[in-house]
This record gives sequence, structure tokens and C-alpha cells, in this order.
Amino acid sequence: MTLTHPLDRPNQLQTAQRIVQLDKKFIIVSAPTGSGKSAYADYAVDQGYKTLVLVKTKSLQKQYEAYGFTSITGKGDYACRGYGQQVDLFDGHKIPLTADLCEVPSGLYLDCIASCEYPCARGKFVDSRAGVTNYAKFLSDKKLIDDFHPDIIFMDEGHELADNIVIDRSGLTYDWNRNKKVLDYADQIIIEIDDSIPLPMANRKTLNQGSEWLQAFYDELRYNPPIHPSKGGDVRLYKWHKNQMDKIDLTLACMDIEKDVWFVRSNEKSFTCKPLTSRFHFLRLFDKAPKIVLMSATIQENDIEALGINDYEFIRVPHNIPASERPVYNLNCPPITNKSSYADRKKHAQMLSDTINKSPDWYTTLVQFPSMAKTEEWANWFVTMTQRPVFVPERKMPTDKAYSQWLEFMDRNTGAICAAWQFGTGIDAGYLNTVIMADLPFPNLNEPYENARFHHNKKQARTRIGNMCEQIMGRNRRGEDSHYGPDADKLNYVCGGKKWNMIKRSCQPEFLQSIV
Repeated sequence: MTLTHPLDRPNQLQTAQRIVQLDKKFIIVSAPTGSGKSAYADYAVDQGYKTLVLVKTKSLQKQYEAYGFTSITGKGDYACRGYGQQVDLFDGHKIPLTADLCEVPSGLYLDCIASCEYPCARGKFVDSRAGVTNYAKFLSDKKLIDDFHPDIIFMDEGHELADNIVIDRSGLTYDWNRNKKVLDYADQIIIEIDDSIPLPMANRKTLNQGSEWLQAFYDELRYNPPIHPSKGGDVRLYKWHKNQMDKIDLTLACMDIEKDVWFVRSNEKSFTCKPLTSRFHFLRLFDKAPKIVLMSATIQENDIEALGINDYEFIRVPHNIPASERPVYNLNCPPITNKSSYADRKKHAQMLSDTINKSPDWYTTLVQFPSMAKTEEWANWFVTMTQRPVFVPERKMPTDKAYSQWLEFMDRNTGAICAAWQFGTGIDAGYLNTVIMADLPFPNLNEPYENARFHHNKKQARTRIGNMCEQIMGRNRRGEDSHYGPDADKLNYVCGGKKWNMIKRSCQPEFLQSIV
């Protein structure tokens, strides 16, 4: 594999060389958006290291594929060639049997390995010098990583490891109203779990009951599998069943590591079993190489402490644009919650619209929301209050597809507004003039788990919120890469109020200190 990156951005080559040369187990790289972090792994491969990159989304996987990395995803993305069968899906349509549904008779196993997509992709991945996969695949297929045997692992979006990735993957939540399949199995389990749990931690009795219930649920799944789709069974039920067994198995293993830092709660509405911290779980789950590099635009010392890493080298790549040229303006909008009145929500939308209307009519704007419901409501108000075209990505639309549709929308409409929910950080900075955070992603302290987690480590919780803000706002910068030229203004706004001041006092990121 030859080097595909020219390494010509400021500090890029020096950082890549330092990563390879450092004699440290853990290396933390805090580098701003657009500094070229993906080139570091490319450079390691060029220097002869067997390199594995872990990413959060399939769109990022495709980006590394374009650089020459060999990619592998879950079995459900590969057709089963061994059987060549198709199964019915509800309305009479037939779908191919995928590798995650395959049950090959032992006599046909060797033929399957030679012809099926997934075994071939797996073999190609293991034999490569440069591999890329997602966190879900990494955690669910330990043998794959052992067979690959990397010299260096690069972890993208490293700031999320202590939060979304470790906690979401190692814990689970069941909403009884949405998980009817769980109830079908759980009705057979008679273990009762205490409803009243002292915060911030659950007591030992509740934790033991929670793990006991999960083990009983796992056994119920194991001994009562659904009918295989090739024999007329439901495809979605079969996949759900296998996925639940994998999740529960991982959760029980993580609970055994350090049970006292878990939150367990069960009542008539839901069952929740999640760790309050990643401190005791990260190393057990991810320590699979002689050298591990965590990369992010916002990763901080607090994030490293939350992962239980004590001995590490921290590399901070300076931003090539001074903070004074990347100001953040606090709009002091009133906080918006699920209990806010219609009048308050409309007033909030009017303040955002007034801000947009003050900008030139050709400015493009991204407005980031924490929920889809708010996005759709505000988008309708923006059309009326700004008289500008508004783009709203569809629910569950992949980021890369939403991005391509947004670019097409901008080409057709001057001064377009993108009202986005969980989308926006993938937008190229050159296509934005203004970024507005419509509501800060502050935890809902009325939700028991979020309350427990917040009080378990307030400093880390506020840093986590600050990181999320900086990830969104950091995309909007002033520089020569602007689609509109080097002199185009780039403005950031937050709705702020008391929440913003609380975050600002608790966080250290350089970008958050540039408040005007």
C-alpha cells in the first residue's frame, strides 16, 4: 500500500511521525476539524505497521476504503452464496439469505468458505496490512481482531469512547411498550427487581437482581430460539434474537468487571442496565494492540481519565485559525424543554429567525437540534419567519445521503437553511456561513439514568456536553477552504442562557473559550 495522503497540511507530517516514533502504549491526539487526522493511519501503514482503524459510522469506513484500507462490516451486509436461497419478507417480497442468517451444514462448510461473500471478505481483511471496521463489529467479533493482530489501532472520534461508544455498547435499555418481543420471553422470568433505587448509584441488592434477571433472560433466549427464516421463520425476529444474545452476553461480561458503577432500574415502563462510567471497561474491551491512538477534534484530559488510562502521551495539534477568528455568540435564548409551551417554542424560533435574517440573503445556515420533533416544528416556522428555503433530512437517513441531498438543495436554492437532527458535523465547513445550536445537548435530569450519570461525575458530564458543542460548532470556521472564498464570514451562535454559562465554566476546550 502506498501513501495516499500528501501530508501537506500544517503540523500533519510532524504529528504522524511523532505517533509512530513515540514509545507509549496510549497516544491521544487532539487535532482540529480539517487538520487531516485520517492521514496518520495512512502514514503508519506506509512505515510498515499493521494498522487497524475503528470508526463509528459506515460512511467513515467508506472514506478509509477510498484510501486503500480493507473494510469489513457485519454479516448482515453480505449475501449467503452457499445456499443461494431467498426468504419471504411479510408482503411476499423475497430477500437473499444474508451471512448472519446462514446455517451451513458441516458437509458444505468448506465450499461455503470458498464461495460466500463474508468468509472471503473476512479472509481478505485479516491478510491485509491496513484494515478498517466499526466499533460494533470490533466489540462483537473478538476472534476477528485476534486474527488480524494489529500493531497500531487508531480510534476515530476518541472523545465519544468514554460516553456513547463504551456505555451504549456495554449497557442496554428495554422499553416495554416498544419491545414486545422482550416481553414474550421475559414473561417466563419471575425475578422481581426493586423499583426504588437510591441515586447516584444502585444498591448491591438491585445490581445482583439485575444481573440475575439478565442471565435468566439470556437462558430463555438460548433455549427457545425462533424458527430459522429458511424454514419459514420471521427474518426480523431471528435477527433480533441473535442481536439480543450478543448484547446481553457483552453486558454481563462488563458487569463482572466492576459491578458497583452500574445503574439498574426496572418498573412497569422499562428496564435499564448501564454503566455510569467507562473507567473500568474501556481497557478490557479495547486493549488489543501494542499501541493505541485516540483521535478527536475535542478530546480532553478529562476524557482520558474517564477511560481509566493513566500513562499516555497527549499531542495537541494547534488550530491554524486563531480563536479570535472563530467566535461563538451567545443568543441567550430561553431554554426549551418537552414541557415548554407553544408560545415559548415559537418565541425561541423567532429569535433564531431574527438572527438568520440579519445575515446576507446568500448566507447558508445549519441549525442543529437535539430531537427530530423539534427539527420539524422549527423548520416550518423558519420557512414563514425567514422566507428562505429550508432542508430537513428524512428520519433515519444516512449522513452521507443527507449530505449529498443538502449539497443539491443548496445548488438550487440561495441562502438555504439546513434544519438538522443528529446530522451536520459531516457538512464541509466551506459550505456554511452560519451554525446555530438551537438547544444545548444538556442531559435530561428528570430521566433517572441521566441524573445518576450526571451526579456520578459532574465535571466529566459537563465536559461531555462541551465536546458535543465543539464538534458541531468546530465545523464552521473561517479559512481559505471556504466554498465562498477566504473572506466569507463564518459565524457561530448558541441559544445558551444559564446552561451555556454552566458548560463554559466547567470546560477547558480552547474553542469554547472564544466566547464573544
